[in-house]
Amino acid sequence: MPQDDEIVDFGERTVQSNDVVEKINYVFPSIDLLDVQNSNNDINEGELKASADRLRSKIIELNLNIDSITITPGPLITLYELLPGRGVRISEISILRDEIQFALRTTNIRIVPMTEKGTIGIEVRNSNPSDLKIRNLIISNSFRASGIPLPIAIGRTNIGKVYIEDLSKIGYLFISGPTGSGKSVCIHSIIASILYRLPPSDVKLVLIDSRKIELVLYKELRHHYLAVSPDIDEEVVTEPNNAVLLLKSVEAEMEGRNKRIASACVRDITDYNEHLRSGRLQDTKDVKHYKMPYIVVVIDEIASLVERAANEICEPINNLIRSGKSVGICLVISSQHYSNQVIQSMTKSFSKIAYKVASKIDSEAILNIDGAEQLAGNGDMLYLPSGTNNLIRLQSPFISSNEIERIVESIKNQKGYSQPFKLPSALQKYPIFDMRDGEKDELFEEAARILVRHQQGSVSLLQRQLKVGYSRAARLIDELEAAGIVCPFDGSKAREVLIETEEELESVLLGNTVSRNNNIQNQSVTTQSTQGREPSDLRLDCPYCHIKGHVKIKYKRFLLPFQDPDPSIIDWFLAIGTCGIWFLFMLLMGCPYTEKRKVAYCQKCGQSFPLR
Repeated sequence: MPQDDEIVDFGERTVQSNDVVEKINYVFPSIDLLDVQNSNNDINEGELKASADRLRSKIIELNLNIDSITITPGPLITLYELLPGRGVRISEISILRDEIQFALRTTNIRIVPMTEKGTIGIEVRNSNPSDLKIRNLIISNSFRASGIPLPIAIGRTNIGKVYIEDLSKIGYLFISGPTGSGKSVCIHSIIASILYRLPPSDVKLVLIDSRKIELVLYKELRHHYLAVSPDIDEEVVTEPNNAVLLLKSVEAEMEGRNKRIASACVRDITDYNEHLRSGRLQDTKDVKHYKMPYIVVVIDEIASLVERAANEICEPINNLIRSGKSVGICLVISSQHYSNQVIQSMTKSFSKIAYKVASKIDSEAILNIDGAEQLAGNGDMLYLPSGTNNLIRLQSPFISSNEIERIVESIKNQKGYSQPFKLPSALQKYPIFDMRDGEKDELFEEAARILVRHQQGSVSLLQRQLKVGYSRAARLIDELEAAGIVCPFDGSKAREVLIETEEELESVLLGNTVSRNNNIQNQSVTTQSTQGREPSDLRLDCPYCHIKGHVKIKYKRFLLPFQDPDPSIIDWFLAIGTCGIWFLFMLLMGCPYTEKRKVAYCQKCGQSFPLR
């Protein structure tokens, strides 16, 4: 919602921050920690008049019936509003974009219908645009005096008004654009808005930084603003596995809040905190009421997490999207891989910010509409609120690393809570079982049968089939790996299942050893027992180099009727000749020419030999 840009006093403010058991006196960071804007905002009247004259001449030359032209200069762009005459269609002006751009002697103009005014706007980048510091937004009256529960300063409109959005209302925000467009700066601006507007008792931050460089500056706010999971030892999460556990903890917090709000018979977190403040909520034997702060989950570059663990990351995020906003849990997600279909599906209901992209296809991938390819860059962005098609062009504020460090240092030096805000344990909500003393999960055998039946060692498969959480399914995979049923984890690849048939699996589950014998060049290769041992501990003897410990199990195609995994040229000629004799028989019987079998592969000498 755009507001006026009146500058107000922003002195040091002290509030008493109340937690469940603690009270602290919190002093907001001083505005003097932010850099002062020193750019020249003077408008070149002569340049505007010359551009308007060139535009009028071009319109006359193109025989367009335009009644009037209104010029609205701004800090980043200048808006030329054309009032079309009778019978002039919008498409007649849109198709002349290149001619208008040439007449104005500029690039990247944007033509947009302004239906509320009945005009057609031509947005032209200024030759000397003024920058925008975060300080200008923080000291504005629209930011300070607004009654918004969770305000964030997004940017400034083309007429210089500050645009403030209520994150508690929109719930979910997706920021996208290519590398270097300003996504991370936008995230820092949003966090700075929160730190300057709300005390630690009113909001908590959950930070996930897959690139390990952008959000680690905020780890010093552990005892003030950060919400942490008891299952991990990272304040700002950088590892994918820890990110899954942290999101699961946030999901558990959401479920607990839903139960507490339902017991209070209120609609959302705002009504709940208001009822608590007025003393209308009383503790019961089952529910204890306390003030619930907003929780803002910030994920920088989610594509890196999706590439490694798509199902595990998307499941808790989708659950948060469905029910998180009403209980005060908001999401701010950024990504430069806007064409990823998983991310597009996940962020479908988000409010979106798009920076300059290369083509209309990229713009449609982010906003479902073109326009971002016509932006000027340097903080120029389009904002699309959720549930609308009304694109808003804004100039994004800039905040430097030095400013962030000064803000964090100012907060860190104050006395914080003795303990950070802890989320529920995901491991307690999704219990897993210990394998010590030979004890296995009660679903171990059923999980083994599912993997062998599908020939796929996937955590998400176990989650769907057994209807269990991620943590328990992951532990089941670890148990199956220790039992020699699946291969160890190998990056983003799915684990290979080492057992082919359910009959063979039953023998393993009964405690029999898994062994296969094969005679190649009068030598025997026997697999050792894998019961209770890691697959990497298999000590197979390579019949070629006679070195143990370098053999892996993999699948390879064999040429029938030969048994050698690497047939010679003579074998190929014999196979071709044989095909001429029994070709019709094979077609009638449906027999394949090749067969997929499991072989042993020596990593030392590179030779393959089959297992039986």
